[in-house]
Amino acid sequence: MAVKREYLYAIPLSKAEANVKIFQRRLVRMADTRDIKKIKNLIRLMLHSYSVKIIAIEAVTRINKGKSTPGIDNKVLITDKERIAASKLNYNRVKKYPVKRVYIPKRNGKLRSLGIPTIHERIQQKIYQIIMEPLYSVWGSKNSFGFRPGMNTRDVLERIWMCTALTTKNRIYIDGDIKGCFDNISHEKLIKLLEPYTTRIMREQIWLSLKSGAIEKGTKINTNEGTPQGGVISPLLANIALDELDIVIETMIHPRNVRTYSKPIVGYARYADDFVIILEDDKIISTILDKVKIILAEIGLELNMDKVKVVNAESGLNFLGYHIRRYPTGKTHVGIPKESVKSIKKQIKDNIKLMRASTQLELIQRLNPIINGWANYYRWTRAGKTFSHLDSYLWYKLWKWGIRRHHRKGRKWIKSKYFPQVGNLKWCFSTFDNLKLCKISTFSRSYSEIYPKLNRNKNCFLDSNYFNKLQKSRSWKKNKYIIQPTI
Repeated sequence: MAVKREYLYAIPLSKAEANVKIFQRRLVRMADTRDIKKIKNLIRLMLHSYSVKIIAIEAVTRINKGKSTPGIDNKVLITDKERIAASKLNYNRVKKYPVKRVYIPKRNGKLRSLGIPTIHERIQQKIYQIIMEPLYSVWGSKNSFGFRPGMNTRDVLERIWMCTALTTKNRIYIDGDIKGCFDNISHEKLIKLLEPYTTRIMREQIWLSLKSGAIEKGTKINTNEGTPQGGVISPLLANIALDELDIVIETMIHPRNVRTYSKPIVGYARYADDFVIILEDDKIISTILDKVKIILAEIGLELNMDKVKVVNAESGLNFLGYHIRRYPTGKTHVGIPKESVKSIKKQIKDNIKLMRASTQLELIQRLNPIINGWANYYRWTRAGKTFSHLDSYLWYKLWKWGIRRHHRKGRKWIKSKYFPQVGNLKWCFSTFDNLKLCKISTFSRSYSEIYPKLNRNKNCFLDSNYFNKLQKSRSWKKNKYIIQPTI
């Protein structure tokens, strides 16, 4: 008889999760008082905690997307027997292997390199992440939004909106991009910055991981700088390194309606290696950029001047796939860039063309994740006309798909076969799958235009009730494409 997952290990998973939350809340409270000695003692206790270990194993082998991707040793933990065996290992010290380097395509057509550690090293990194994230939630900048629990890309746009919409004064955006952020961080500087977050053994293990190198096409490559994208802890390490930039920039942000020569910046927001600095005076742009270059050089990084953009609020800024612009009337609007609309239309066109010989059910199952993902990302934008336009485009492409399959049939026959009426919804591209009605998703859907704002003074480890309510208010009521038929 198979053992239930809840009781797979020596203690129930719910009990382990509760223990980990208690540890993390204690870390947050200690971080507020900056009691480093007590923090280090609690970290050592967590490193030997069985609860932390099995939560890390569950996250790496069951939850993470790369759970089935092996490292250079070609090992993964798939069965419960392998997970139980892994829970008996000591992860204070793990044998280091070079990461397996693979490449994935980027939106601009270029390739991004990923470094995949071994499965046991990923578990060790997850343990470190569980320990270090609560500390960074207190010590990290409130203007840093990337790879942090309880925050998303829309929160960055909300921060920029707050610095732009509530005034009629001139606003200038500096859209900065760091050149090869993950690949060029100085190892020596990073280890020094990790000292408050870690013990000596943790820093030694992170140092060995950074220096372990990479295997690409059977050839070993030495790594003297950077933290590999693909590691569990890499985004957190990058945030800690870039916190140096956040600290200096925030000292230059002036209080509301009080601008001085020493504090010329109006606002600032960063998401991973992309950041926006908001100014009022265009005469100090070169001074600010020079200051940013000096700060980044101290941690081994460089500003990518080819991607740096300086635009006025009235001209609009494309940031993280959104378009934010202030109109002459003073209204500031967060919308969808034209490039993103063209991209989703091309995706729809290419997928329909690719599935010319597929069944209607296969086509629906192929398109729905694409439509739902795109509409979910932009659900807080006031872009009803854009969504209606995309629905019309989708209907036209599906209609042409039906005509091509049955070019000898009449239009009424094609409509009755592929576009029946479902409830009050006419011309619905749908079919049955084992007595379940599957229909195409649409871009237009019921959603609230008022974005639930994030209280940046709340901590996700202490104020769990607040973040649960926030997540619920931000949840998207899916346009379900599987409906039980009415009898």
